[in-house]
Amino acid sequence: MSLLKKLLKPIYETLSSSRLTTIRNYKILTELMHQERIKKLNNNFAKKYAKQFFSQTDEDGITLEILKRIGKINNKTFLELGVGDGLENNTLVLLSLGWKGTWYGGEELAFNYTKTNKLRHQKVWIDKENIRELYQKSLVQHNINQHDVISIDLDGNDIYIAEELLKEGASPELFICEYNGIFPTDSRWKIRYNPSHVWTGDHYFGASLRSFVDLFEARNYFLCACNPQTGTNAFFVKSEYRELFKDVPKSIEDIFVEPCFWIDNKFKHRISPEFIKSIVDYE
Repeated sequence: MSLLKKLLKPIYETLSSSRLTTIRNYKILTELMHQERIKKLNNNFAKKYAKQFFSQTDEDGITLEILKRIGKINNKTFLELGVGDGLENNTLVLLSLGWKGTWYGGEELAFNYTKTNKLRHQKVWIDKENIRELYQKSLVQHNINQHDVISIDLDGNDIYIAEELLKEGASPELFICEYNGIFPTDSRWKIRYNPSHVWTGDHYFGASLRSFVDLFEARNYFLCACNPQTGTNAFFVKSEYRELFKDVPKSIEDIFVEPCFWIDNKFKHRISPEFIKSIVDYE
């Protein structure tokens, strides 16, 4: 056995070195590509404030700057639809700031969240038929009339769910929605509504950015940003705050970010259930 270890050691070291080199090169390539995308942005707001804390890529910094400008950064509430197992999403950063909120999604959470009232969760398949009831339930849970932030990432019927929420009277200061960036800014497109839709990893999901802009502008929201790193999330803010965002362009063409779906961005310390639970339980 000792002889075998000696024989295998140089092979293992070579493989490990090769793997580390591959990872290092990929990190460098990813960062270079990110910087090139940043340089091309016409939206100085997104360019300056995009930053990752708990979100999949760089959504958190945009969220926080929006909330700071409108004076809604402390002790508010959120609703997020499509949270996965709870280890990575758009409202974890708000939980870390002491916010309260509700998560709905099709998976069980990877940690025990039942020791605090800060976070409510229900494993549920979300569709047009139940979203209004779920929304009202989330308001009752926190004894409020409105959430301050709503985030939707369902990989499918997102625009239909957003529309139902708006019809139900939802009027958060900030709406975050996943858009399908494969479409140019003049395209109005959305998938056919299917309550059983499951994303299969292709381009058939969600709706174009223009379709979301049409929906939200009709409800007095303006498009504030798209996240620079991957071009997947759009941020809509109430129009009453428009003067606070003079660094945001007026046109969708200058705000739109084309997608970069291949960026993995996983080269960081592992996000464990224990770590997230410590944030949820913190008083």
